[in-house]
Amino acid sequence: MGTFADDTAIFATHADPTEASRNLQEYLLTIQNWLQKWKIKVNETKSSHITFTLRKDNCPAVSINQTVLPQVESVKYFRTTLRPQTELESTHYQETETN
Repeated sequence: MGTFADDTAIFATHADPTEASRNLQEYLLTIQNWLQKWKIKVNETKSSHITFTLRKDNCPAVSINQTVLPQVESVKYFRTTLRPQTELESTHYQETETN
């Protein structure tokens, strides 16, 4: 899990996409219970699910608060666009050379 300001990214890995989704769903349930205990509301409409794999098939859907998270083709996290096949597009970092 990674957190920056009010954004949180949760990562689950497994050789089997179904097992990766199952692991992610278990973690989401743990987070959901913690959020309910501390009366913190998650904005499900700003949440999404992305699969990083070299396989053609997608991971099964996951949900939080009975809301299925949409699978997306890319996500922005810490001003960086993440896409499957490990493509990165940084929107804030630019290497410069000074003399």
